[in-house]
Amino acid sequence: MPRRFLVFLAVGAYLIFRLPAITGLPIFVDESTYLHWADLVRRDPARNAFVSMIDPKPPLHVWLLALVLGLGRNPLVSGRLLSVAAGALALPMFIGLAGRLQRTASGRSPPSSGGSPRASATEWCAAALFVTSPYLAFSQRMALVESLFLLEEIAIAGLSVAVADAFREPGTTGRRRWNLWILLGLALGAAFLTRQNISYVLLGLPV
Repeated sequence: MPRRFLVFLAVGAYLIFRLPAITGLPIFVDESTYLHWADLVRRDPARNAFVSMIDPKPPLHVWLLALVLGLGRNPLVSGRLLSVAAGALALPMFIGLAGRLQRTASGRSPPSSGGSPRASATEWCAAALFVTSPYLAFSQRMALVESLFLLEEIAIAGLSVAVADAFREPGTTGRRRWNLWILLGLALGAAFLTRQNISYVLLGLPV
């Protein structure tokens, strides 16, 4: 089966598992805190942009919450849908990372850009694990920082492997290598703006 079809199928299953009864769980204390901070940022960005630092918590998640609060009447639904969206973006990256790691471990070259390569068993397992994991199913339905941070972690891991492959493959241009380094730096910066105390460990991935 083409990998593209697997991605569409996995994202569809992911949304089926995550969206129903999005407000079924009662609001958590942390959710109410983040939503309150986001409301302050939305009302007065200049004064409250770094209000989360009083806890202290890095501000990126609160900034994104502030952007989506005005999209619906219920701020809790808007905040939880942000986490669902972050997970939906992370899922294709996770599938791609699993496939890339398998090819790297087996010594195979990456697929050519033409056509749609077939999905491997490893990629199928990665998709199934991501969609059915109880922990992910819980955290990606809450207006918490974990879903966004997972997206950044997967992006950092995938870009780190891509950078390593770019230096290993002789045909890779210097411009592509620089582009990958820039994207990796942006992903690391976003992670530090999301959960700084844990992000230091991620600095070892490119090494």
